[in-house]
Amino acid sequence: MNTKIAHSKLGASNTARWMNCPGSVDATKDYPNTNNIYAAEGTAAHSIGDACLKSHDNAEIHIGRSIAVDEWEFIVDREMISGVQMYLDVVREDMRGMGAKQIYAEQRVDLSKVHKGMFGTSDAILINGDYLKVYDFKYGRNVVDVRENTQALFYAVGALLLMDKKKEVKEIEMVIVQPRVSDPIKRWTVTRQYLKDWIITLRNAAQATLDENAPRIPGEKQCQFCEYKPECPELEKFAMEKAMVDFDDDGQINFTETDELTKSQTNEILRWSKFIQNYLKAVESNALRMLQRGEKVEGFKLVEKRATRHWNKEVDVESSLKNMGLETDEIFSEPDLLSPAQIDKLLTKDQREDLNANLVVKKSSGIKMVPESDPAPEVSAGVESDFADD
Repeated sequence: MNTKIAHSKLGASNTARWMNCPGSVDATKDYPNTNNIYAAEGTAAHSIGDACLKSHDNAEIHIGRSIAVDEWEFIVDREMISGVQMYLDVVREDMRGMGAKQIYAEQRVDLSKVHKGMFGTSDAILINGDYLKVYDFKYGRNVVDVRENTQALFYAVGALLLMDKKKEVKEIEMVIVQPRVSDPIKRWTVTRQYLKDWIITLRNAAQATLDENAPRIPGEKQCQFCEYKPECPELEKFAMEKAMVDFDDDGQINFTETDELTKSQTNEILRWSKFIQNYLKAVESNALRMLQRGEKVEGFKLVEKRATRHWNKEVDVESSLKNMGLETDEIFSEPDLLSPAQIDKLLTKDQREDLNANLVVKKSSGIKMVPESDPAPEVSAGVESDFADD
């Protein structure tokens, strides 16, 4: 099974970005919708939850199943089954408790009345009488709070607009189920009036993104997953201010001496340290991509990562090791052969030399960016493909 999900430019998952930084929409418009392995894993777990809610099955029937998401393939294991089942149990128990007759699973919600072209997909919706429940299943490990959560509120607005045609909803409960954190089930209930007031906030934020001079406003929430982060001049200035550094006329960084910092300045730097570190990591990652594309990054180059030893697949390693006097139970940790480093400990010096000469190959795991002064030889852009597994 291959899973893909449509996303709105002003969608629920990136509300924290565009509602706090209207200029980010234009800044990221030419960036492709990229995924990562963690998001892809979440999509795989969601697909099981959706299938089970619609088929009335438990997650167990999907154990061992292969699910492809973009370029990744996941085999459904016990951990995923357990997490999905927690989500199913919460929704189904709530359904029984409130007397709802139907679960609206993976329900597309239309918010075009709020802003043209705005839509989203809610994981699950329950309604009975004047009470509405909206569910967001999160399989990741980053703790998410439900209170004042703009993504949850976005889904709640969509659900209200969808369901209010049938009943006049008075209360809306948002439920986040996150099985891989210590507090996995979080609930927050708001009134109809609260949500109607928030719709105005949502509409105004969406409208602000249309301004050709929409400002880019750095901050923790909006910058966290923004693709423009490494190139954003406003973020660079913001991060430098928080780190108490600036640039001189030659473009060199001036650091404030640590013994000159006041207590309040020290506290401010510590308060923003993780944010600054994440920004620097994004800049480094972007510079690495530039070098990989063949672009120049002054003062830096690409080199191979340290090579590690692997068994030579062209040689019968098991037989060779047994010829050195080793037994089967010595060289295996079921079901795999021990690594060259582990086997080294069982051999004499001469045997280790024989092993390195005939049974192992050295292979780099990829490339990295280093200062030009690094003694390691530079490698050409595009060379990373040479390090792919055989």
